[in-house]
Amino acid sequence: MLNDLSVMELEDLADLISDVLEIKRHRRRFGSDDDCACDDCLDDDEEEYEILNKPALRGKVAPKYRNPLNTSQIWSGRGMKPRWLVEQISQGRTLDDFLINLDKDGRTVISTPKKE
Repeated sequence: MLNDLSVMELEDLADLISDVLEIKRHRRRFGSDDDCACDDCLDDDEEEYEILNKPALRGKVAPKYRNPLNTSQIWSGRGMKPRWLVEQISQGRTLDDFLINLDKDGRTVISTPKKE
């Protein structure tokens, strides 16, 4: 039965199961441990999510910046700047110097520095 489902359908099912489990655990923890059917939990999920104060999930972001001295060091632009970037900016470089250029297909474009 599960083998007949596509990857996307399986991921949706996994998300649904995770949501129902979270709601049931919350109900058990806070005194409402009546064993409802999954359909009942899903009908109430909007109300339950308000109670859970579930934070918005943030997806992964493609890297935007790369260290030219060590191309394995990348940064998405989220959170604190990595040490290698802070050090090079303190030496007079700008954030734009480290941008990763992508073509229309999302592949990295290797560019040479402009000669002045």
